[in-house]
Amino acid sequence: DVERSRGLGDVYKRQLYNKKGDTILKNISYGSLIEDGSRLTLLHEIGHSYEPEQLTKMVFAAKYKVEECFEEAEEEERKHPTKTEIEVKLKKAKRSRPVSAKKFFQYHLLKSKEERNAWAYAEKIFKSLKRERLEVRNPFNPKQVTKVDLSPHKVDAIVFWTRYPEPLLKYLSEIDKIGYKYVFLFTITGYPDSLEPKAPKIQQAIESFKRLSDMTGRQKVIWRYDPIVVSNVTDEFYHFRNFEKLAASLSGYTDKVIISFLDFYRKLRPRFKALYDQYGLKITDVMHKQGKALLIGRRLKEISDSYGLAIQSCAEEEFLKQSGIHPGACIDGDYLEKIFSKKIVIKKDPHQRKNCLCNQSVDIGQYNSCRFNCRYCYAIR
Repeated sequence: DVERSRGLGDVYKRQLYNKKGDTILKNISYGSLIEDGSRLTLLHEIGHSYEPEQLTKMVFAAKYKVEECFEEAEEEERKHPTKTEIEVKLKKAKRSRPVSAKKFFQYHLLKSKEERNAWAYAEKIFKSLKRERLEVRNPFNPKQVTKVDLSPHKVDAIVFWTRYPEPLLKYLSEIDKIGYKYVFLFTITGYPDSLEPKAPKIQQAIESFKRLSDMTGRQKVIWRYDPIVVSNVTDEFYHFRNFEKLAASLSGYTDKVIISFLDFYRKLRPRFKALYDQYGLKITDVMHKQGKALLIGRRLKEISDSYGLAIQSCAEEEFLKQSGIHPGACIDGDYLEKIFSKKIVIKKDPHQRKNCLCNQSVDIGQYNSCRFNCRYCYAIR
């Protein structure tokens, strides 16, 4: 399918050179569109090697409408849209206001819906910072909206949790100019697709981590190996190998790693059952097996020490200190004071879990906004 798509892409490119945009729309077959890999490759190949001015505005609009059609079908839990639905969208593409070349390349040629969602969310955050205000909905009561004042003189620092910071990188210089201080907590776990079906691939994540560290300085980028999921597929020996491989790659680009073991929230149990039914993957609540937790903790401590990384735990039980890993705060007022040389009011957040040591803060994140669909995540449905 991919090779066939590339061949079709070459044909369409020649037609583009001949300025036959209408022909392209007529020749995109329904069969090639409904085969997901083929569809994405075909639409990508149309624009892959072009400067924006070489693409017709007709193709911009068509690509946008076709992708929109597939997204609507996905939301309705259908594998793909009908031929009629696609034809209707393509007709609308001819009448609609074309998407700009810049937006097309920044947004509509991205690899996945997950990445497009991240770009849109980064733009929303940046606009909120420029406006110096943001409205946050209560995840348990959506009608309750809190207005957050983001005036730079009222914000000590921003702590970004992320797996995919790329969309925000282009805004960092502007955020610096406004006067905000910030750090990133960057999660890289590199688990199998059964656990992280749509997360960035491990090499992509590592390269992104390094790029961010080069831009901001390594003190502002903290690695999270979190949560540690122990299962018959990802047992303790898996984690020893995986953690060391990541530590070797990230050494020199960060000074610290934060770990925690998976919490068995009630809402996760049906997902874990589905993982077992589909993949035979059985997850263990390792915090009920202190010996195994300490074994893993001791080895991760040895590895982190060997690569010059300070290691701390997040909201874990006291017994884990026996492994040499001590508890710490993710939103760490002392650490922020140190790297930004500014006075911060140090006060434990009373609304967090008992073992959480985070400094008091305002959460401006949004539940159910991430599309990476990690099966252990409590923040998605």
